[in-house]
Amino acid sequence: MAEVTFDELKRVVPIWLYAQNKTLVAEMPNVIRQAEEELMLRLDHDLFQTILRGKTVSPASPLIDLTTEDPKVMEVRALRLDYNRVGNFTPLERRDLEFLTMLYADARPARPRFWSEYGDINVLKVFPAPQIAYPLEITINVQPEPLSDAV
Repeated sequence: MAEVTFDELKRVVPIWLYAQNKTLVAEMPNVIRQAEEELMLRLDHDLFQTILRGKTVSPASPLIDLTTEDPKVMEVRALRLDYNRVGNFTPLERRDLEFLTMLYADARPARPRFWSEYGDINVLKVFPAPQIAYPLEITINVQPEPLSDAV
């Protein structure tokens, strides 16, 4: 059996559908979009993990805006900051319930030097604002390219 490419399917399926049921042709973009949504619910998002390098955080810009990344950021997995600016990246704490509990507990460990929280979706803010610019390394899960232009 010969292999069928996605482009070939896009060409043949509408012809077949039109022959079977003319109303389904107009619904193809919705069918593809819904199929992609179903697939994303079942896929391991870590399969789409990548590391962003070359980012910095500075006194003038303590915000890290990932909303304009291409491909689109689905989730931020980890932040690493190079405090010494010599390539020794250290994990940056994220401010969440577990972190706040640790930060204010009686038997807490030493307070982390820097931490981050969400300023908005996929916009992170580093606290306290650094006195000089520090390089960042950000591990993210990216959104895969859609199968259709209609999505």
